Amino acid sequence: HARLLRDSGNFVIEDVSSTNGTFVNGQKVTRQALAPGDTVLVGETHLRFG
Repeated sequence: HARLLRDSGNFVIEDVSSTNGTFVNGQKVTRQALAPGDTVLVGETHLRFG
């Protein structure tokens, strides 16, 4: 599980104790600000932020 937050004008993805983790551009993260073009992987779901 992950949640998408808005923090100080930025969108942030935050892992919520998921089993497999949350990845941004292939890197496992616990909390990461997103930039246009970033690829997010949560479970088997790929998302492109833009």
